Amino acid sequence: MLFQKIKEILKKSIFKIAYLIVHGRFSLFFFSLLDFMKNERREIKQKEFFGKLQSCGAGVNIIGDFNITNPKLISLGNNVHIGKNAHFVTRGGLTIGDNTFIGDNVTIHTVYNNFTGSTLPYDDAEIPKPVFIGQNVWIGMNVSIKPGVSIGDGSVIDAFTVITEDVPPFAMVGSSPQKIKKYRDQTHYIRLQDKQKFSASNGKPLDHNYVKKFKKSINAHDIQPFFVVTTGRSGSTTIANILNSHPKIECYHERRRQLIRLSSEFAYGEKSSEQSEHELRALYCNSGTTAEEFYGESDQKFWNFISILAELIPRSKFIWLVRDGRKVVASTYARGWYSDTQKEQGHPTVSGFERYFYYRLNAAKCGEISLEEWNSMSTFAKNCWYWGYLNHTIKQQLDKLPKDRWVLVKLEELQKSLNQIYGLLNVESYDLEVPKLNTAISIPKY
Repeated sequence: MLFQKIKEILKKSIFKIAYLIVHGRFSLFFFSLLDFMKNERREIKQKEFFGKLQSCGAGVNIIGDFNITNPKLISLGNNVHIGKNAHFVTRGGLTIGDNTFIGDNVTIHTVYNNFTGSTLPYDDAEIPKPVFIGQNVWIGMNVSIKPGVSIGDGSVIDAFTVITEDVPPFAMVGSSPQKIKKYRDQTHYIRLQDKQKFSASNGKPLDHNYVKKFKKSINAHDIQPFFVVTTGRSGSTTIANILNSHPKIECYHERRRQLIRLSSEFAYGEKSSEQSEHELRALYCNSGTTAEEFYGESDQKFWNFISILAELIPRSKFIWLVRDGRKVVASTYARGWYSDTQKEQGHPTVSGFERYFYYRLNAAKCGEISLEEWNSMSTFAKNCWYWGYLNHTIKQQLDKLPKDRWVLVKLEELQKSLNQIYGLLNVESYDLEVPKLNTAISIPKY
């Protein structure tokens, strides 16, 4: 591919090459070719990076080299521009809304080192603190953003500012330590927002036809959002793949890795409803998410967010996917859920299963039983508690919603339940084949 690109540039630049040869300026041609190859490698790196993001809008651009970790924990909206030498440590989660421009040499950190751990100066148990940047934000060059910060819509951050605390919407912030200098004209801001008057990175207005290609927010009036709520090992991957095969439906499985942490924090009372809503709003409502009319996500971590999501996204629908508890427990137990080995391998910020191990739900932390009772339970009993507790909590929340906003589907009857799902979403029926489900491992006897 790269060789073909080089051939193209040589063909297009034949006269320039001849001029350089005649005038003996071989070095200039050589360095121009090196620059071209460097730019090509940078474009390839960007495309690979964008493909790994949990969500990415249209018109996203990173100028120059960058060091951005953990793309699966990043959401970028439409028309996001990031300057040269970006250094983002995103193991705690990063969300950037539509039409946000970030200057050169900006650093963003989303984790704190643990200075009270088992080693000096700190241990490897990082403390995740996600960063949320709203829509239509301008962040100048050499800005440093500390973990846990929220930057409101329409705010402006001066160059060289260190952001250590939340920035209100429309605030214009500068100096170190940070201070609010003034606020934007909100009436003018809202007028431009409503008319979709957005600019490119050079400040010139974007063509309206280009703006029309932006991915839409999940709360857009012509989008039907839905969430598949279930427990682990209950077919959440299967149903996402099946629904995604429908020509009008876009459905993802476990797209938002931050939910692994947030769901447990909310269950333990470490995050309030308001704090959880703030984080969910940043994840789902501040940036372009989909180009399809019917958009859904399937995730075991939605189990305690139903009430919040129902209010935050008023048009959302819910599919409660239930699998026979005996099969679920057989599967989770066989995979070592709640075993001492998994507990030792757990880590709050490392990607992969270590994050699930660390945030595996704990009945004592949920306030259901005492710590002594929880520790005395067998691994098998803990797996049984997990299935029952999650489904009970799901039912309590769904019962408070109107009947036209949710449907109960059994995994074992998924094929004949597809028309129920189509009816809930008001999407035309489509003949989809449900694959044969894996046979669960036998439940151990005690």
